[in-house]
Amino acid sequence: MHIGPPPKWHFIPMVQIHVVEAGAARIWCCGRSHVVGPGDVVVNAPNHNPRIDERLTPFASTLRVYLAPCLFDSLTRPAGGPLSEAFTLEVIRDWRVAQLLEALAQDIAEGEPGTLLERELGELVEKSARLLRTRNKGDLTPLARRPEIERARHLLQERFDQPVRLEELTQASGMSKFHLLRLFRDLVGKTPHAYQMHLRIARARELLDRGVRSVDVAFMCGFTDQPHFSRCFKEIVGYTPGTFARFA
Repeated sequence: MHIGPPPKWHFIPMVQIHVVEAGAARIWCCGRSHVVGPGDVVVNAPNHNPRIDERLTPFASTLRVYLAPCLFDSLTRPAGGPLSEAFTLEVIRDWRVAQLLEALAQDIAEGEPGTLLERELGELVEKSARLLRTRNKGDLTPLARRPEIERARHLLQERFDQPVRLEELTQASGMSKFHLLRLFRDLVGKTPHAYQMHLRIARARELLDRGVRSVDVAFMCGFTDQPHFSRCFKEIVGYTPGTFARFA
């Protein structure tokens, strides 16, 4: 559980394994809807974060672990995968996975030795990977890997700091505007504009963390001016760039 300013890796693409400790919600990712509640474990690959479509309880609590894709792959590859590029999001209903994650969190809080924590993390990832393989049943070509959407997404990544017109995205994807917008939001979880904005803010966080001045970061990340950058940064991160820089 993280309390305080958002960590600098919050918007960096990561594999996430999180258990719902309390509450319930309807989430959406990659063209599928899931209802999750206490004890459910959600595993999502980088760039496939679920969005909450409906909160079914007034309060919810989750416990999660973030893993760099290379670390996740190094732990799952010896066991036959899946690798982080081979799935999108799955909901696992297995109390043993939830128990492993909760034990890892408790031992981190109690300052247990790194060797123990590494072993527990390996067990958590191995168990999750085994269940992911079972759910995928050998089909590792998820809906979200549609080449049309991937081409549009890569264009936004390459030109994250530049204006990208919708016409350019439709040309890259070979889809109509309506079809592109609907499918992009269903599979990526955001509109193309929101996705590009998150890319800019992720880059801005990295630069601020390195000590680059906020006014320079705004220019380097493609914002029209400092006030525009500050508004967008606060909407996504919850803090102004200046406040974030002091915590970084």
